[in-house]
Amino acid sequence: MKKILLSFILGLFLISLISADPSISFISPTPTDQSHSSNNWIFVNTSYLEPNFINITYNLYDSNEVIINSTTYLTPVNFTNYTSLSEGVYQIQVVLYDNTPSYSQTEMRKLAVSSSGGTYIQAGDFRTIFIGYFLGNQILFPFAFMILLSLICGYFQMSNKPFLIILTIGSIMFGAYLGEPIYFLTLFLAGFVIFYSFSKIFSR
Repeated sequence: MKKILLSFILGLFLISLISADPSISFISPTPTDQSHSSNNWIFVNTSYLEPNFINITYNLYDSNEVIINSTTYLTPVNFTNYTSLSEGVYQIQVVLYDNTPSYSQTEMRKLAVSSSGGTYIQAGDFRTIFIGYFLGNQILFPFAFMILLSLICGYFQMSNKPFLIILTIGSIMFGAYLGEPIYFLTLFLAGFVIFYSFSKIFSR
């Protein structure tokens, strides 16, 4: 009976291993998301361990997610290099297939290529302009937004109750976006102090 039970458990374990979705991720020296390259090439490197490998597909897209180059390998290949690229914004993603059948894919990364120095930013890409380069860090955006909101509400002498409702909702949303409870408290307190201070200043 013990042998039968052990065989059953072992069988379930093997089935779970076989049926598990493959896993794949970008590794160095693949450029980070929203990065800029002064070279005219993008080197893509991946890491995965898949015993039931079928194929792997490396995809290069333009800024509108239209395929520029899609290459599929039937043997485990961990990297590819896109060369002779013109200036512009590109996106990369890699998809791994196994014989379960199932597949896994990396996140989509956006990269800028420019042969000249400086930073190449696509026209109208205000997120990259404001968050990536003006603030320098996406974590600073919620704080900048809440500070500006509190300043405006204080300047126009908004009553406390409506402002506290707006502040609470905004702090919860941005706190969830940043993924840490401490950010909710920090945003709320900073917003309240700034609002209270400017309300007093502009009421004189």
